[in-house]
Amino acid sequence: MQRTAIRQAGPELDGPNVAAGEGKDRTARRGIPVRRGAVTVTGLDMPADTRVTVMGEEVIRDMRRGFVMQRIMPPGIHGVEIGIGGQSRIRDVTIPAKEMFATGIADVTLAL
Repeated sequence: MQRTAIRQAGPELDGPNVAAGEGKDRTARRGIPVRRGAVTVTGLDMPADTRVTVMGEEVIRDMRRGFVMQRIMPPGIHGVEIGIGGQSRIRDVTIPAKEMFATGIADVTLAL
């Protein structure tokens, strides 16, 4: 391997498919049901020497003393415990068993 200051040409990405199965859709099943929800807890400007826990797990903070913790949970009502120092609070979170989500596009052309 050699280093050079001259910019090399990039790979050609518009050529023929060379790998077996490349460019083919082999999806066995579409519409896989998802029966869980994400719970996200965030915090900012936490004191450096204070222990922070979310749902019993100690939180790792970034350089700005902030954190983000996300957990995937099953449907139902859950108590999410957030502990800061010696104090803690429980927030009730409801993850629905069924939820609808749809997208659509419409194209209308009028000629007069």
